[in-house]
Amino acid sequence: MNALKKFSMKKYLFNSFLAASLLLPNFLFAQLPIGDGTWTNVKTDDFNSLDTTYWYRNYWGSNSINGCQYDDVSNVFTGFGYLWIKYEKLNSPLIQTQHDWDPSVTPSNPLHWHYKGGAVVTKPQYKYGYYEISAIMPSGAGFYPAFWVYASDNWKGYPGCSWYNEIDAVEIFGCQSITNDSIPHNMHILRSPYSSCTPNYTPSTLDAPVPNLVTERKHAFLWEKNKVTFFLDDKELSYWIDEQQEINHALHVIVNLSVHCWVCPPNGSTPNPSFLYVN
Repeated sequence: MNALKKFSMKKYLFNSFLAASLLLPNFLFAQLPIGDGTWTNVKTDDFNSLDTTYWYRNYWGSNSINGCQYDDVSNVFTGFGYLWIKYEKLNSPLIQTQHDWDPSVTPSNPLHWHYKGGAVVTKPQYKYGYYEISAIMPSGAGFYPAFWVYASDNWKGYPGCSWYNEIDAVEIFGCQSITNDSIPHNMHILRSPYSSCTPNYTPSTLDAPVPNLVTERKHAFLWEKNKVTFFLDDKELSYWIDEQQEINHALHVIVNLSVHCWVCPPNGSTPNPSFLYVN
């Protein structure tokens, strides 16, 4: 797929935007490369069921960890035409004595996880295009819902440390999830020189106010080889110019509900359980 094609996540997580594009040429085509007059719908998912041949139900294809929570496949399911991703507080912590993505790797100390969340990750990877979800965000301290694309050559802990590409179209942190009135966007890039397989350059923007994220809203971004543009309900919010074309690898699409325990962690008022709904 290239910049002249698109990959969208709409009411049916991914959906063709061709009709809207033709109806709104001044809005969308102004954002596209000159001479681009075509769209190709790469994937549509209506979430009447969960296609596990296409989606992992957590980060790396097995039960895995993120932040202060444990991701469980049982926390990802469908119903009433929505993808449901569940948050829950555990009555007693999960004690993990080895990394589930690689049982040969043993943490120096047992890991204690007090929450469960979930994620869906595309098994295919995509490069450039238009990506979109329609989602209802949870409200409460500590929630960390996100819609993003990611991959690196350190995938699943395999050797390699030459690139790390990530676009966070929606990354609502623990404090922001209380009010749900702003959307952070982050791009994470590994630049040389570097000392670890983690990004060391993160251009960020914060769009605010964008109220009522607890109602169904359309979140989207257009990823071109030298620019990433973010949208809410078909209106441009902000953009980032990728002058050096550093985000340049095919990436997995991820939607998840995690927990943020560093600032504004879950507390007694955080609804348990809670859900991120994707239509």
